[in-house]
Amino acid sequence: MKKKRKEEEEVEAPPEKETDLEEEEAEAPPEKETDLEEEEAEIPPEKETDLEEEEAEIPPVREIREQLSKFEMKVPVWGLTVFTVDGYIIAHKLFYDAMPDQLGMAISSLSAGLITISENFISMVDSEKLFRQVLVDSESSDGAVSFSILLKTITENVLIACIFPSTTQLGLVTFEIENLSSDILDIVNRWDIKLVEDTVT
Repeated sequence: MKKKRKEEEEVEAPPEKETDLEEEEAEAPPEKETDLEEEEAEIPPEKETDLEEEEAEIPPVREIREQLSKFEMKVPVWGLTVFTVDGYIIAHKLFYDAMPDQLGMAISSLSAGLITISENFISMVDSEKLFRQVLVDSESSDGAVSFSILLKTITENVLIACIFPSTTQLGLVTFEIENLSSDILDIVNRWDIKLVEDTVT
């Protein structure tokens, strides 16, 4: 009888240990897997939204922004804004941390009045001439130029504003702005033609 009881105990004991181990193994991994799944689920959506925002950007705007970045590599400026005469910002880039975030909006809205005044001055001298560009200089307390804003037309309804410090040569800025304006004009004309063709077809 004792031998039988021992055999029964030996037979009954291991399954309890095995079931305990199976429960531990069954419980542990799912927690780790769910943790990994949660981490993977949290990170990609943020990246996906960034990519979606980049892809959602209108192609000509992306091209113009690229041209603005290339310009800053050649000329040390503080900011560039491309906008329409009615104040709509097409592209905007800031390269100086001290610049306010809403600067592009301020430039586009205030430039309309500046252009009107400039056009009035031009028409007083010669009514057949058109506005091309205007330069605004700021002055520091010692009377020296601190920074300048160059406002220039690209097309009849598109303009560009460039803010640059006094350490940047005006001649360099005006020369490179001409080249940049030409590149932006090509982009605008190309996409205007494409939009017309797509609309017609």
